[in-house]
Amino acid sequence: MVNPKPPGTAISDDAAGRERLETWGEIASYLGREIRTVQRWEKTMGLPVRRLVAGPDKLSRVFALKSELDTWWQEHETKLPDESAPSNPAVIVSPPSPQPKIRRRVLLWIGVAALAALLAYLGPKLIGIIWPTRVILGVQPLRNLGDAKDDFIAAGLTEEMIARLGQLHPDRLTVLRLTATGGTGFSSVRASYVLQGTVRRLNDQVAVTAQLTQTSNQTIVWGNSYERDVKDLLRVQTDVADAIASEVFVKLPHPAPAVREVNREAYLAYLEGRYFWNRRTTEEIQKAAAAFERSIQLDPTYAPAYAGLADCYELFGSAPYTSMPPREAFPKAEAAARKALELEPTLAEAHVSLGYAELAYEWDFPAADREFRRALELRPGYATGHQFYAYSLTVMGRLSEAIEERKKAVDLDPVNPLTTTRVSLTGLSNKIRGPFSWTQPTS
Repeated sequence: MVNPKPPGTAISDDAAGRERLETWGEIASYLGREIRTVQRWEKTMGLPVRRLVAGPDKLSRVFALKSELDTWWQEHETKLPDESAPSNPAVIVSPPSPQPKIRRRVLLWIGVAALAALLAYLGPKLIGIIWPTRVILGVQPLRNLGDAKDDFIAAGLTEEMIARLGQLHPDRLTVLRLTATGGTGFSSVRASYVLQGTVRRLNDQVAVTAQLTQTSNQTIVWGNSYERDVKDLLRVQTDVADAIASEVFVKLPHPAPAVREVNREAYLAYLEGRYFWNRRTTEEIQKAAAAFERSIQLDPTYAPAYAGLADCYELFGSAPYTSMPPREAFPKAEAAARKALELEPTLAEAHVSLGYAELAYEWDFPAADREFRRALELRPGYATGHQFYAYSLTVMGRLSEAIEERKKAVDLDPVNPLTTTRVSLTGLSNKIRGPFSWTQPTS
């Protein structure tokens, strides 16, 4: 067995040629370890070190035989702890060359750069698949293929469809109303998808078709037809919304709210009321109020009809309509709104109605602010909610926020004359208590 010299140590030529090693230093050098290590091996692992004992006044001397050390090493090599030194003293351990380290670093940086480039290219696509960005869905008015007197069904169903779709993923999906030709009117927002459809009434049955088109390539990604009883139109809205959610948000779960049970004629009266209310003339609003009252008589538990009636009374008591004194109109509006919330606490439209009464008649601005914010939490895409909240913010002097709310209302409902042709209230001075001074309550 050949034991070359470990790095950093030296054994004299005479010692290297002798069988006997005379000192701790020579023993340690032969084994390629430090002196304290071989001394510990002698005590704990029986390293064969001999001693010459001189007289009582002299220190003992150590020595070891190479052959005995070799035998001991072969027996104990696998049991020796790692001492950060060569495991076999017969092997010279040379310092590592710096070149492999440099090469590894260069390769590492090349790999990092390649990974960064790959992520830059694929990152947006992967994020779009795993975590979809905001989608804009435009809804064209449903076309009535039946008798012209049933136009209100198509218009009302369009309103209800927009409301239902807006509840799917408010943080990911913006639902806006389009014109009949697919444009967005005053809005600069471009829709990612467009929902189109038709309605035809046959006595108590209604046939509805719907299709979803991706605007980037004009591809129809989904379509279906339904034939239901009028009272089941709410179920159709839910079915369409669920189908669209499955197409657009493949990897995201979507809510499945309970479908209201409603009397057939009561629901038709409600749709008729919303149809006239959206026309925004005094005569049409009077027709809307009559339709909502008829809906309530047919089904006193249908909350949306109370919210619609509240909206009518509030417009009766506000300029430019003023067909009823505010002290008569607003208490009726507030009572109807509270009844709607008693029946359905999460009805966004009723919160807006109540908020408007608190703002325009009671002048309780904190209460109005609370109701508007709650409505927009429940239905972020409700254009009328953003419109009325803008009024509230204007009164409180928060003009920059009011402008933002007005913009949202126009983007969501660019074809509604209330959001696009009414004179902006945001230019009023903060010194004026509010734009609704004609509704100040009297003692």
